[in-house]
Amino acid sequence: MMNPDATHFGQVRIVRLRRSVSELRESCRSEGTPRIQAAWDDAEQWIDPIFTASAAPDVKTAAQVLLAARNPDGSTILPAHVLEMLTALATDR
Repeated sequence: MMNPDATHFGQVRIVRLRRSVSELRESCRSEGTPRIQAAWDDAEQWIDPIFTASAAPDVKTAAQVLLAARNPDGSTILPAHVLEMLTALATDR
């Protein structure tokens, strides 16, 4: 379980990490295509346990993996606003 007294992961507030994941979840579910929703559902099983794991989350790496997800033709599978959120997480913005 994550230390309940922890307020930061590195230089990022844990509240921000949780808010970003929640925003991404809602964006994928409300505006995403069935394919995006399926990709989120698959990734979600790995994202949610981060906040209850004993190890600190590596959000930057997770965001980089999601950014790298592509369709067979090389196009992104995510809408622009989701890409923007992931880019911010992946680059510590």
